[in-house]
Amino acid sequence: GDISLITDRLGLSVTSAHLQSTGALNIKPYTAGTSIGVNSGTGALNVNFGAAFYDGFSEIIVGDATSGTVTIAGSTTLNDSTSFITNSTISIDGITTANENLTLTSNGPISQAEGLSVTGTTSITAGSANNIMLNDVNNDFTGAVTIVSAAQVSINDINNLTIGGISASADQTITAGGDIDLAGDVSKTSGTASTLTLDASGNISLDGSSTPITVSSSSNALNVSLLAGGQVVLSENITINSN
Repeated sequence: GDISLITDRLGLSVTSAHLQSTGALNIKPYTAGTSIGVNSGTGALNVNFGAAFYDGFSEIIVGDATSGTVTIAGSTTLNDSTSFITNSTISIDGITTANENLTLTSNGPISQAEGLSVTGTTSITAGSANNIMLNDVNNDFTGAVTIVSAAQVSINDINNLTIGGISASADQTITAGGDIDLAGDVSKTSGTASTLTLDASGNISLDGSSTPITVSSSSNALNVSLLAGGQVVLSENITINSN
């Protein structure tokens, strides 16, 4: 079954305490606004993804919509699908590896100082007024990356990158050391004129053969720039309306 830990302080001895389940693990502060530090990250509530957490949870959820800042530091490995949720900011300050899916949900900017690798899908929500800046040159997203809401977006991948969709109010810059595959809609939701830039060392593919893809703006112009070291491939059911 599920395990829930609601506390402002958490102490787990790896020699005597272990958490294991095939259900969900929920860890969140008791007091609204309490900061969360993951591994060596700064925070009142420290969550150490070490030997105390056995692999096998259906998902791990850290924080909630009232939590304070989330700071991930030190070398961090997430073996189960993991979500970080906060009413503030998320900072990835240490090399982080997610071996399944990763979800980042904030009400503030999301940024990084070290590389992030995700084997599964990545879903990121920052709110239409907040930037998502995950542009470290060592990032490696194997599954699709979806931006649910943001202001400015900057995503970088060391090799191939699949974008599942983007909803943002400012400039969107997607950079890859290999190919870029746009597999979902891009929507400019508000704000002044902005630019969608897809910059790939390899090919850029917009393939709507399975699901139609629309690039559009509901507020002022969305300029579209496709920069490819290889080919730009536009397949069927593609609509680009830059307003």
